[in-house]
Amino acid sequence: NSTAPHGAGLALFGLRTNGVVGRYEERDRMWSALKTTISTQRAQLLLLEGAAGSGKSTLANWLCTRADEVGGARWLMATHNAERGNEDGIGPMLDRFLRTRGKDRATAVSDVNKFLKYRGTPSHEDAVGLVHLSRPNEEAVEGSGFEAHFSSPAEKHALIARFFQTLATHRPLILWLD
Repeated sequence: NSTAPHGAGLALFGLRTNGVVGRYEERDRMWSALKTTISTQRAQLLLLEGAAGSGKSTLANWLCTRADEVGGARWLMATHNAERGNEDGIGPMLDRFLRTRGKDRATAVSDVNKFLKYRGTPSHEDAVGLVHLSRPNEEAVEGSGFEAHFSSPAEKHALIARFFQTLATHRPLILWLD
């Protein structure tokens, strides 16, 4: 009687995720907050506090994974470390979710525009802005129609809010900011 997943070699066995053991009160409160968000259709903040190593990320991962498994919500994760790395922040989160990495700007904008159009919010300007935010250090050719210029942080925030609203149209959205 083996505990290794069927069809997976023993080399992959150590990569399996360990489930949350116990923590019923915390999980119930988290699940209840998601249920309230769904029933009221209003955003909520769920703050997980605790010392380093106390299992906050494990709990957040449990909520996101479980909500996704049952079709209750989709989720996005952005990390923010003390030493800002290349994978930290909203930009890399957008890059991962929108799969813009490795694509030229025109292809990335086209793909994001199709993504938005499929979800009922076609906007070339939003697609250009989202690609720019996902790859802020990449220069677009001036006059190409693929460059974005934000006049204020509020303009960026409005674009991100519209994008999150688009994602949350059919299923609630969990934003995991670690």
